[in-house]
Amino acid sequence: MPSRNVDLPVVRLELDPENPRLDRTLSQSEILVHFAEDPKFRKLAADIASSGLNPLESRLVVPVKGKSLLYRVMEGNRRVAAVKLLFEPELAGQERYVTIFKRLSAESKIPLPSTIPCVLLDNDEEAFHWMRVRHGGEQGGTGIQPWGPQEVERFNRRIGKRGQNSLAHALLEYAKTKKIVDETVAAAVPITSLTRLVNDKTVRAELGMRVDDEALATQLKVGNLNRVIKNVLTALASGATKVDQIYSQESRTKYIRQVLRDEGISEDRFGRSSIRLDAGAAAASLGSISSNRTLQRTKRRSIDRKTLVPRDFQLAIPHPRANAIYHELKALPVNDFTNAAAVLTRVFLEVSVEHLLNREKLKFHAFNDSP
Repeated sequence: MPSRNVDLPVVRLELDPENPRLDRTLSQSEILVHFAEDPKFRKLAADIASSGLNPLESRLVVPVKGKSLLYRVMEGNRRVAAVKLLFEPELAGQERYVTIFKRLSAESKIPLPSTIPCVLLDNDEEAFHWMRVRHGGEQGGTGIQPWGPQEVERFNRRIGKRGQNSLAHALLEYAKTKKIVDETVAAAVPITSLTRLVNDKTVRAELGMRVDDEALATQLKVGNLNRVIKNVLTALASGATKVDQIYSQESRTKYIRQVLRDEGISEDRFGRSSIRLDAGAAAASLGSISSNRTLQRTKRRSIDRKTLVPRDFQLAIPHPRANAIYHELKALPVNDFTNAAAVLTRVFLEVSVEHLLNREKLKFHAFNDSP
């Protein structure tokens, strides 16, 4: 007989004592206590109390032999158990768990379901096939195909959420859009390793990068930028760059400086305009440094601040040492370290002026020099 969609009362559903999640056969009450002790199960119960049962997942049930109108849950035991405990918190065992489920039930944002949508099958064997599909891995395409880090990041962008790999994902999308690397290389890049690099402030300073309105931008000249990206992505994809080479901040700094040397990129590697690296505006010029004021957030800053540079102030500084000092001044409490802040400010100005003179090939005249 084909499967049938049915709504079954919670009290008619019996949990599977041979559930592979259990390391031994348990009674119905013992199964509930076992689940209640699991923090992840309690998070599931909280989500059900807040949003209801996941409509993307079916509960597979079969008739219980010798017990009229009872059905054993073959797939979806945790979800059914959560509903049972939300209805009867006293079954959670220890008092602290009983209290938790009472609170979840009382604070439920939706009516708790007294009936649960299920798919009714004739026997265990029919259920086993679908359980293997659900829990047996990808199985060459038959089973569940889980999202990888890049798919997760694309979804996060769709819903306006920034994940920990978002900057790395933006860099990959830029590389593919500009055909710096092909799809095969991009797919082979371990996203967590790339994240280690682009999330490192020192690495970003070496590359003139900044996070601007949650997007990645850089002041590297386009030619320099593309060569660095190709070098880094190709090495990561091929396995030539190992995790231990970029594991610590010190090793990451050493690594990116070596990449710059290998590509023959000198101190004069920064341009006057910024390049935005998000997929929606790949390589779009953001104007000169002096015009980047329009990129800053318009949130009003409090005049009652504890640091010389407001923490929410954003500025693109291509010079690595000046950039490092700038970030220290954003974190250093002025009232506690007045002299240190003053010295850092002076060094910042000296380094900045010296960099400008060198970049523009200007000659400096001291006051006692003749013009």
